[in-house]
Amino acid sequence: MLNFLKPTKKYEPDNGCFLAANSEYFDKIDIVKELSKSENNILILNYYHPNTFYGLKEIINDDIDIISNDIYNCPYTEMEFFRTVPDFIITKNIEFYRSFMVITEVMKDKEWSLRFLIRDNKFIRKPGKILRAMLGTGYDFGCMENDGFGEIVPVTINLSNDDLLVCWTWLWFNK
Repeated sequence: MLNFLKPTKKYEPDNGCFLAANSEYFDKIDIVKELSKSENNILILNYYHPNTFYGLKEIINDDIDIISNDIYNCPYTEMEFFRTVPDFIITKNIEFYRSFMVITEVMKDKEWSLRFLIRDNKFIRKPGKILRAMLGTGYDFGCMENDGFGEIVPVTINLSNDDLLVCWTWLWFNK
């Protein structure tokens, strides 16, 4: 089982602020550079289950609560949403995950997965409809519609086996 590791230096975005309470685990990693390394493979968690928390909770120890319990209530819809949602893992050893989930041939096909992640040396992936729905509106009682605006951005979390968990989270910009 794996744990989340805090980076040595906290990731502070150039503009805006993270809404997630767990942002001390976020690291500023060049995702395209990591994906381009020949030794790295990609494990997209929604290959395992549309709700990526299901795939992740089999792999991560109690640390999964760090992101799965970080929720907010939208004042407009009165619904609860996640502040951070896992998407995929960048790993040097995809076989390590075989004991936690079924690894199919398509999951091991790095070239096929890269088509949906990088184009023209840019990270092009956006959260899918289910992940987007899990992230919700981005509005909570501290971030209202007339205060500014939010953007969903990718962040990485270091895992205890030196792999990277790529997640989506809200970045908020005040007016």
